[in-house]
Amino acid sequence: GDVDFNRQIDTSDLSRLAHAFKTHPTDPHGIGWWQWNQDCDISGPAGVPDGYVDMYDMFPATVSFGSNAG
Repeated sequence: GDVDFNRQIDTSDLSRLAHAFKTHPTDPHGIGWWQWNQDCDISGPAGVPDGYVDMYDMFPATVSFGSNAG
């Protein structure tokens, strides 16, 4: 869930995930609204990145909110 790599799962991570929600690699790249951010593609239905930012990617960050990343 630490998509900005600052070793904390916080509002910055949730914000980036929200900005990238429902995007895929063919969308414009960046960290703005509706822009693909590869770092936000954490997991998919099979437990591996799937090329789409959705609830499977949001879940690890939301349940780990406030924690330190590995």
